[in-house]
Amino acid sequence: MKEIKRDAISDEEVISAVTRRLVAQVGDPAAAARLAQYLFDVALTWRPPTIPVASIDSIIAYSLGFIDREDPTLEPLPGPINEQLADCMAKLVAAAPRAKRYAQWEVARVLDSKYGMKDVVSLERLYTDKGEMIYLSTAGVTDQILEREGGPAALGKTAVIGHHDHAWRCWDVCKRRGIDAYAAEGLQLPTDYDPRSGQNFTRNADVWQIYDLAIRIGDQRRRLIGA
Repeated sequence: MKEIKRDAISDEEVISAVTRRLVAQVGDPAAAARLAQYLFDVALTWRPPTIPVASIDSIIAYSLGFIDREDPTLEPLPGPINEQLADCMAKLVAAAPRAKRYAQWEVARVLDSKYGMKDVVSLERLYTDKGEMIYLSTAGVTDQILEREGGPAALGKTAVIGHHDHAWRCWDVCKRRGIDAYAAEGLQLPTDYDPRSGQNFTRNADVWQIYDLAIRIGDQRRRLIGA
């Protein structure tokens, strides 16, 4: 995992520069200002707010990718990125041992095999009545937890663990479902990608970041038009 350097430019400077660019492009200053704010909120922000580890009541770890096996009837392997995510989870559990623990199945498998961590709720893939697998999205993982717990109040202050380029959306999905969610202060998240991943949109940063942005902007579109 490489260390990410932070730029000193302020949020206000970013929004002002984007607004000026959009005024020149769309010709409507009011519309440009609204669009600049939307873009800042859902496209130009990648870091969630943080919480001290001592304040954490629950931890949710979201996966990124997996490695398919030659035999499609066998469960895919978690792969190196999910192992890194499991390492993050293990560090956080050691620092917050009383926190509730949830992990998407790929991460949960590593927590079990590598750390012997049995007291983690694994969020598993679902299947239709015909045996067809239902894609387990970030939202799907979160909804499974909320259904299990009966709502967000049971989670308390929640630390989300995800790949560096996925963490903001993990946080955003949680917050929009009423979870008091944050990233854990001081926890370095994975920045690597696995070119062998069975999900082609998780193999490198260029594709993943566009994929992630498309989902964010699609979510914003649905909020704006109610569909």
